[in-house]
Amino acid sequence: MKALQTTFGILVSAALLTSACGKKEAAPAAPGVVPVTGAANPTVPDAPVAPGTPAGGAAKTGETASQADKAAADKAATAAADKLAADKAAAEEAAQTPLTGEQLEVLMTALSACKLDGLGIDQACPQAVALNQAMSRKNALSQLGDASKTLGLKLLANESPAVRIKATELLASRFGAGPEGKEALLAAYAKEQVKGVRIAFIRAFGMFASLDAKAAKVVLDAMGDGEVDVRAQAIYALTQPLNKKLAGGIERLIKVATGDADPKLRRVACEHAGKLGDEKLLPTIAALTDPKIDPELQESCMRGLVAMWADTQRFENASERAYHLTLRLLERTPRNKEMPSWVALSRLGKLDVVEAAASDLKGVDVRALESWKARSQGWYKPAEVRRALRAIVIDPDAGEMAAAHAVTALVALGTAPGEIEALRKQLTGTPRLIASGPVAAAFEQALGTKQGGRAASPSAATGGKVTVLPDPQPKAAPEVKAAPEVKVAPIVKVPVPNQR
Repeated sequence: MKALQTTFGILVSAALLTSACGKKEAAPAAPGVVPVTGAANPTVPDAPVAPGTPAGGAAKTGETASQADKAAADKAATAAADKLAADKAAAEEAAQTPLTGEQLEVLMTALSACKLDGLGIDQACPQAVALNQAMSRKNALSQLGDASKTLGLKLLANESPAVRIKATELLASRFGAGPEGKEALLAAYAKEQVKGVRIAFIRAFGMFASLDAKAAKVVLDAMGDGEVDVRAQAIYALTQPLNKKLAGGIERLIKVATGDADPKLRRVACEHAGKLGDEKLLPTIAALTDPKIDPELQESCMRGLVAMWADTQRFENASERAYHLTLRLLERTPRNKEMPSWVALSRLGKLDVVEAAASDLKGVDVRALESWKARSQGWYKPAEVRRALRAIVIDPDAGEMAAAHAVTALVALGTAPGEIEALRKQLTGTPRLIASGPVAAAFEQALGTKQGGRAASPSAATGGKVTVLPDPQPKAAPEVKAAPEVKVAPIVKVPVPNQR
């Protein structure tokens, strides 16, 4: 009985204490359970606040708002990331989706808003940008089939020059090419008056001139066109790899190189004709590289000469006679700003692939290179080229760009240890080694690279002085004589066209 009274007293005391204080300390909530507090349920005590949180309802309201803001920000970030991923996936899918005929027609006819910049469509035109982006997609035209030819034929007579240019390109492509398309191009070309569109026609005909006698005749005849830009495009068309064997091509190029009224076209013809590798060109190049000829024309012809044997892009040409004429021009003195051609020297440096390991031949047609090496065996001697390059480096009369590229080519073709440093010492104190000049820059780059090539002999360094190792002297080369019948027309100054 006494125990019961004691227990009851304790409960009453606790109740009185609760009533007097208004609340009691609550037990901590279970993990993950949020207690319900406040006026809605005054009998449930508030949960203890985190350390550092101000007491009172305002603190709880601020904490709740902060959590809501964070949740909203996280949700927005997630939505943005999802949209970005969806857009990327849609773009990738679109890039793989071929164009339909209807889509392509809409894009092409929109070009009517574009003007020509003289030789072609203004590529800054928004409609041209949109079409180029669509056409650059993988397999963009792969599913068009005959629709490509149909659309090209339909738009070939469009009143807009820009649309006609694209229609021409479409018909000349592998997606639109065919007898009907070629005949339509030939007929339309005969009536075309706009220079930019005519240039597009010549470019198109050059793609199949070797397979179509009518197209070949148009390109050959265009070499005598009254428009300089049309004649220039005919040169580019004739000297494409596909047209190397085109009958009459080299003869027309020689005629332009020696007799065109425009000096720039002479240079273009002489340079690009060399890409054909036809030795019929050699007497003309020998004549046009004579010291008495215009130096700029000499320089362009030397570019073409090197292309006849050091065709480092395709390795199709391997003319021994062109090689020996090149050596003579490299060694000829007095040199000047234009000769030898610095562009030709830069191409000689690319012959380093001839001695490169197979594992280092990136982007090179190994089969073509091996064929070139077999055809040039016995006459291509890097030692001869290196000897000529060293002479150019130290010749004060040679152009600065020629000397700089001679240094670079020399390193590419192989040098003895200390050889480049020895060459630089020979130029110490000369204006050629000014800090901001191309020759000084070429030496700096060369000395920062590992020098390979022949091993140095014990006599290469005597008394601390480095000596350039001599290359073997070459055997006498067959002479290439200038064509006696070549008569170079006097230069007439005319406006210089932009190249396309």
